[in-house]
Amino acid sequence: MFDKLRAENRTELMKFIDNELIHLFVYPENMGLLSFLYNDHCIMLSPLTVEGDFDNKHLECCNQDGRNWGKELFEHYLKKSTPVTEL
Repeated sequence: MFDKLRAENRTELMKFIDNELIHLFVYPENMGLLSFLYNDHCIMLSPLTVEGDFDNKHLECCNQDGRNWGKELFEHYLKKSTPVTEL
């Protein structure tokens, strides 16, 4: 997905990379997720279907247990991820 973004949306991607409030990472394996958002207030997951297709369903957790689980999941993926600092 990152290669596609880099090839088709280079200018927009550079805006994210240049923004010091955004940290972009690439995970080398299949996560089974379209997106995973985590902050101090909530987590939100957008899983892919079993076939790997987009699904408009989302999972959002905003209680303490959900945030703790989201933090652990985030740290799990972050360990193998590579930061994107330039194209």
